[in-house]
Amino acid sequence: MSNNTEKLSKVIALVNQKGGVSKTTTSINLAMGLSLRGYDVLLVDGDPQASSLDWATVREEADIDLGFTVIGVPKTNLAKEIAKIKSKYDFVITDSAGRQSELTRLALVACDIAIVPNTTSPLDAWATKATIASINEIQSYRDFSAYFLLSGVKKNTKIFTEVKDWLAATYPLPILDTVIELRTAYARCLGEGLSIFEYKDDHGKQDKKAIAEVDALIDEILQREGMTE
Repeated sequence: MSNNTEKLSKVIALVNQKGGVSKTTTSINLAMGLSLRGYDVLLVDGDPQASSLDWATVREEADIDLGFTVIGVPKTNLAKEIAKIKSKYDFVITDSAGRQSELTRLALVACDIAIVPNTTSPLDAWATKATIASINEIQSYRDFSAYFLLSGVKKNTKIFTEVKDWLAATYPLPILDTVIELRTAYARCLGEGLSIFEYKDDHGKQDKKAIAEVDALIDEILQREGMTE
């Protein structure tokens, strides 16, 4: 978007106190997908493990243009820092901490849209409880949207249907229609400092299904939030 126009200043937080639910993968690919559409994007790494920052370092060392800004704020000033700088960007994507409830809460305090990635492991579904409790608590005094995202899953399986139905019956959060399936390309691209939009396999092929999933996720978020292009 041109610098003359006012920024959208929308903050999207990827939150789940359970680790290993692809928060970082989704954060990076969301940031890149939005950046490729011409939005000014900031990716905030709010996790002490600093996986998004590690990815950015690999990328810079390989002399690949980042495409968007990445900063690390894995501290108690997370919400204040985001509030201070969000007006400079169309989208701020927060890759929040796993297991650290206070940092998860701060990511929620600063967001306009919370996305809770969930795999189809029943253990993950149970662990989501604490995150939903934080969302409910913070939504009681400030307004923001919250959605489940089923990610790292195999769609055509019994467990996928069971966990999806269980989430829908147990929690009031809407589940996004877009599903991010379990694909090798997602894991491999990050290790190379790439996004899914740039990654090619050993045969020089892109994973078009994965790219389509991330694009569909962006389209759905923009549509649900009334920001359709």
